[in-house]
Amino acid sequence: MNQSSGASEQRRDSRGARQDRVEAAVSLARDGFAVLPLHTPLGNGCSCRRGGCGSIGKHPRTRNGLDDASHDEATIRRMWSGSPDANVGVRTGEGVIVLDIDAGRNGFESLGALCAKRGQLPETRTAKTGGGGEHRYFSVPAGVAVKNSVGKLGEGLDVRGERGYVVAPPSLHFSGGHYEWTGEDQTVSALPAAWIELLSGTALSPPVADGAEGPSTPGRPQTGTLAGLVALVGEAEEGTRNDTLNRSGFQAGRLIASRRVDEDEARSALLAAAKGTDLPLAEIEATLDGALAAGKEATPIPALAGVRMLTDLGNAERFVGRYGASFRYVAAFREFYVWDGCRFRRDDTARIEQLAADTVRSIYAEAANVSDSSARTKIVSHGVNSERLSRINAMVTLARFHERVAVRPDDLDRDPWKLNVVNGTIDLRTGKLHPHDPANLITKLAPVAFEQHASCPQFEEFLEQVIGSADLIGFLRRAVGYTLTGDVREQVLFLLYGTGANGKTTLVTTLMSLLGDYGLQADPELLVVRRGEVHPHGSGGPRRVTARGLHGDRAGEAPCRSADQTVDGRRPHQGASNAPRLLRVRTLAQAVSRRQPQTGRARYGPRNLAPHPASAVHRDDPRP
Repeated sequence: MNQSSGASEQRRDSRGARQDRVEAAVSLARDGFAVLPLHTPLGNGCSCRRGGCGSIGKHPRTRNGLDDASHDEATIRRMWSGSPDANVGVRTGEGVIVLDIDAGRNGFESLGALCAKRGQLPETRTAKTGGGGEHRYFSVPAGVAVKNSVGKLGEGLDVRGERGYVVAPPSLHFSGGHYEWTGEDQTVSALPAAWIELLSGTALSPPVADGAEGPSTPGRPQTGTLAGLVALVGEAEEGTRNDTLNRSGFQAGRLIASRRVDEDEARSALLAAAKGTDLPLAEIEATLDGALAAGKEATPIPALAGVRMLTDLGNAERFVGRYGASFRYVAAFREFYVWDGCRFRRDDTARIEQLAADTVRSIYAEAANVSDSSARTKIVSHGVNSERLSRINAMVTLARFHERVAVRPDDLDRDPWKLNVVNGTIDLRTGKLHPHDPANLITKLAPVAFEQHASCPQFEEFLEQVIGSADLIGFLRRAVGYTLTGDVREQVLFLLYGTGANGKTTLVTTLMSLLGDYGLQADPELLVVRRGEVHPHGSGGPRRVTARGLHGDRAGEAPCRSADQTVDGRRPHQGASNAPRLLRVRTLAQAVSRRQPQTGRARYGPRNLAPHPASAVHRDDPRP
């Protein structure tokens, strides 16, 4: 088609129009059409970005093209989620054909001349194209194959049938106009028999009253009816009988799925016809039953529109749709994390499998909400098959890769200013408590409740007794407060030193108990690096706390605030955001020095020394 010179200026696509496109695609699927996203016209060409695109706004966006067309609402919304401006395509064939009338190439004139010869077409669902033409939708009987054609019927008159598609409303045309339906609540009318014969070469038998015998038809039997399929089987020549039975059984399966014939009636009629041949009975039954099942499976059931696909992937989408907010999967750890109401914790109770089993049970509820008996039976059968262990495992495996579920290690505990406690999550920047929120992807929990105005007289008495100095107590408060965060900009290492029995262990043990998952008891060799020695916490990933540059005597207690590298105490591949906020290092007895270590700035950051002047604490119970 020729493109007008002002077309680029005319192309406009509002946000509302883009949203309408997604909903239009879902609505078409509910009406029984398989839809797929197409590229969109842009001001400078096509969204495919190929220079000189010859099909602007009309070719599929997805990798598999027509094979990605779907009736499933969840699949459709996912396909449009990345490209909400995508045009809407409707796959033709499988019982639906479209006459494409091009007004610019005398299409309406060609149609008028053809109607004079073949008879008028009935009113049907019709879309006005962006170029001023029309798309008229018609249904054809199951088993009737109509091929795509361009200009075969006349100038400007094309046909879209098997393995074809059309652009549907409210898609944007490259001229700047939109495709529009010509009326509300249109139904798709059946294509008249004379037109079916013209387009497919198949002549259909006229309707036969109940109990009456149909007229004999010269030539080949009619493949669009059960009687025609039975005749094909009975008249098949030697050497072609099994193949003919297989093909006829497949077409009969499609008739059954579209509710045009009764399944028992179809099987009995085809079985009787096949028994009249020289095929063994066992071969007849195996071929016929397999063909009927394949035909039913290959035929979309209109009543299934809006129901997720009856596949492992469909089950995974059910699983995520039902419980997706409750679990995450970290591929680097090969582990699921489940929401326990406060945080995501590693799944060590098979909770994922429990949720998957519950998802399978929900399939029967889907069936109960479907009024069509054939569709309901199909869904129930899928539910029974889904109860197998292999199908549940397949569902869980596919759910791992869903965009709502898969996360990276660095996505967990990402906000350094959030501290998770049993009654909520504290924003350390404001001091306010917020409800637990799965969106924060927090995996840690301090096992205490936050009370903003709580007092701690025993702990304050302890600090006064073992430290005494108001300035040093103030420094200690700031150090602990900074340790509560995940911020590492200060690059500091806090060391507690002093004589024995003066409260260092009591203080650090108390902090470790309060912080729970945010604290880590590290190996005493963490701060020591010797040439040629394997580090006790492995080599997986960078380190947040390191001993490089630490000279002089080792401290007796080192509640370490994270520096600018990753803690070796984490598992390999664990992200920096997952590091502990308090790392406690207790040195070996023979390495403890009770004199002040050398002061000054360490090689990679400052060390802060917190002396404990009291030599002993004499109380019945000195622990706060």
